[in-house]
Amino acid sequence: MRAGMIACSEKAYELMMSVRERWQQKHPEDELECRVKCSALPSVSMTETVTELTGSWFADRDAILYFCASGIAVRSIAPFIRHKAKDPAILVIDETGKFCISLLSGHLGGANALAEEVSGLMADQGMIPVITTATDREGRFAVDEFARKNGLVLTDFQSAKEISAAILHGEKILFECGYPVEGEVPEELILERNKKENRQEKENCERDGSWGHEKPESDSTDRKTEMLSGRKRILISDRIHTDTEVTEKECCLQLLPKNIVVGIGCRKGTDRDAIWQAVTDHLQSLSLSEEALAGVASIDLKQEEEGILAFCREKQIPFMTYSAEQLQKQMGSFTPSEFVEKITGVDNVCERSVVAAGATLLSGKKAENGVTTAVGEYQRSIVF
Repeated sequence: MRAGMIACSEKAYELMMSVRERWQQKHPEDELECRVKCSALPSVSMTETVTELTGSWFADRDAILYFCASGIAVRSIAPFIRHKAKDPAILVIDETGKFCISLLSGHLGGANALAEEVSGLMADQGMIPVITTATDREGRFAVDEFARKNGLVLTDFQSAKEISAAILHGEKILFECGYPVEGEVPEELILERNKKENRQEKENCERDGSWGHEKPESDSTDRKTEMLSGRKRILISDRIHTDTEVTEKECCLQLLPKNIVVGIGCRKGTDRDAIWQAVTDHLQSLSLSEEALAGVASIDLKQEEEGILAFCREKQIPFMTYSAEQLQKQMGSFTPSEFVEKITGVDNVCERSVVAAGATLLSGKKAENGVTTAVGEYQRSIVF
């Protein structure tokens, strides 16, 4: 984590340094920058204003902690607030260390969890976390916090608001997930079997002649389906959602896991646009969302390939590279190429790179304008 801390008095400065010391003991890998704006501390007081410092930090810090009055923090962040999906976690701690307030980005930015953690670090000093988001205040399931903890992308903030409002009004929300679920499902959710499993069950029953026969289980399932129709729904899937069974009247929020890896091979000097087009076309052919992209993989000969690097920078995803020896060791059935082996020392780059990255190959090599791509998926679970 990269965090900034700002203190506005002598007492606040002492508290800030104490919090920093305890934070670094627990998280030595975190990057914490501490600044102070206080005329009583001329030797360490910064020359810029608190608002100017806030502006320089806002886009590239995961969190900003203000050790001052909440009004100072509010006025300082006001010009820079964009969207809950982009804003950093903002905490305000009074100079006595009594309250740690989650002020902005409580769920997606992690401010609520951070307020709890910082207060825990200072529990012996009596610090209390102050969290005002409705779902937390009432102890209800919060879809945006759940998404953050599981690394899921919220696709529709309006639907997320509607679902949160429904939960606060006591409604039950359908929860459909194509991945293994760990932990206890909250009482606000009704776990549905994945539709793919339901379709497979129907096909199996039709083959053995049991589909259509009177069975208490089938009747129960039909009644349950009828009862659940029209409810608001959360769907976890990396596929582009085109399910016609979910009507326009039904609020459906899709959460996208970032679990797709694309292996790439290309001619030297291939530009970003060609890379982007090849990746996009391959993902669309599989009905996979681009937002599910977690990384790109290739051979280390391509580690300085500007077209791939530019694509990864814009997507803000890692570019993983492997030696020919590492790629050759991967187990599986791959599409060989004598030409590729002559140039790189390994018979296939894109497919082997996906497997080397730890993903399961979903789709083999496709060639487009000098770019070869393969698509894989990380195996994962959803945790409550």
